[in-house]
Amino acid sequence: MVSQFDFTLNGLKGRELRNMTVGVIGTGRIGAETIKNLTGFGCNILAYDLYENKAVAGQVTYSGLDQVLTESDILILHCPLTKENEKLINSDTLARMKDGTVLINTARGGLMDYEAVLGAIENGKLSAAAFDVYDSETNYIRKKVNPDSFESETLKKLMEKENVIYTAHMSFYTDTAIENMILTTFDNLMEYETKGVCSNEITGI
Repeated sequence: MVSQFDFTLNGLKGRELRNMTVGVIGTGRIGAETIKNLTGFGCNILAYDLYENKAVAGQVTYSGLDQVLTESDILILHCPLTKENEKLINSDTLARMKDGTVLINTARGGLMDYEAVLGAIENGKLSAAAFDVYDSETNYIRKKVNPDSFESETLKKLMEKENVIYTAHMSFYTDTAIENMILTTFDNLMEYETKGVCSNEITGI
């Protein structure tokens, strides 16, 4: 590593996106933005969603979930967590993926079985993984914790891997996003005060 004054190329050979297939599971607003960004690299993009997004028509090939899992060199999760897709990434689906797949999850922690992901990293099935969410992050997220008393042994092992990137549920944390949240909150309060209702009201809780 350069930080250790190692300027050799050992283990640093990369792959070019234009020669790869990227699978995107979930093509809503965030998934669609990811797809738009990927198009500039010339890669083949496969997508799976229960509802096709017209905004990305012509930029992706919609296909079945199994095809996305088995043909993708990079797999990106952008779908909500439901009872039907909980632990979508598990030992069975990992086994069906290409050897050396890169797995990215910035959607929901519950979409992955992290024990299975750790196993796939250790046996080389996954060449790399990056995620911003974890299924049992409540006890430590937004806190500074003692590594000696850290409860999740699986996450600890994943974070120790050089080919794993974990960021602490912070992909939303930008100056623009914070400003939008504040402005939306004031808009909601004003709408509720003037109309007695709020268009952003959350129901069904």
